[in-house]
Amino acid sequence: MPHYNVNPTDGALFANGISVGPQHNKAWGAERERIQRIRGEVLSAVFEIESSVDYAIGDCVLPRKTIRSPGSLVKRHYLFQNEILTHFDFRMKIEIMGSLLNQRFPRQQEQIRKLVSLLNRIRDVRNRMAHSPIYFEAFKKPASGRWLRPHLMTQKGMIHLSDGFLREFRENSLEAVALLRQFMRLGVRKKPPEIEI
Repeated sequence: MPHYNVNPTDGALFANGISVGPQHNKAWGAERERIQRIRGEVLSAVFEIESSVDYAIGDCVLPRKTIRSPGSLVKRHYLFQNEILTHFDFRMKIEIMGSLLNQRFPRQQEQIRKLVSLLNRIRDVRNRMAHSPIYFEAFKKPASGRWLRPHLMTQKGMIHLSDGFLREFRENSLEAVALLRQFMRLGVRKKPPEIEI
């Protein structure tokens, strides 16, 4: 199946050795809408996660407050986030954040590796959901009440968009946000690293 000929927002219908009937065509509209909602959920969740990574990087490099001048760094902090970090892709932000956390928390290496791994898995799902077309496989008989099964068509092959696939994404997202918040509470803002010149 040439996935590059299919618009990611439209999808395509295929069947293995059976004829596509009116029940499949009827189900296709509802399934496309359901998948579009799932895409929206994934992209929205990752947008929030990426924003949290931006805040973590900003607070590692340039905290919002210091003891001597509580409000003096606020404008520079937002300038850094809005004018510099927006030029990096999510992959690069994950690498930068991992490096900064490794310097700040040398005893938390295992947790940092776990956080970076979770974020990369989340990023991978986001990229697939944003750019890969959906193929709907038609069944001869309905399975679990559905006539169609959605698959993401990626460069490496098809990935079934199962409830488990989405549940894993949600669990990874929650765990990544919890770990990131844990590092923020440990003192990312309190003690900025010394910059070597």
